[in-house]
Amino acid sequence: MHAPELGATGLKLVGGRLLPGPTGPASFLMYESASGERFTIYTARAADEMTQMRYASQDKDGALFWADHGVGYVVSGGSDRERLTQVARLVYDQTEKSGG
Repeated sequence: MHAPELGATGLKLVGGRLLPGPTGPASFLMYESASGERFTIYTARAADEMTQMRYASQDKDGALFWADHGVGYVVSGGSDRERLTQVARLVYDQTEKSGG
């Protein structure tokens, strides 16, 4: 897993961690904009080979999640679905080009 480059959305990588996941190692990356807006990307092995991108929200937080090539992705941030979709699409496009 390579950390996606999200500069086109005004986000800069500020840190990351390798975590224990439900099916093995997982990664957790945090990005922040100049205004303090934060997004995280969580990735881990997924039981499903592929799923469509889905949206979930609660209170002021939202997340888009999907699986591709046996890897699950969750991009979370504020509840602005359009902004979240912009970030998640960039992550998706970059992981597709690099093969995961």
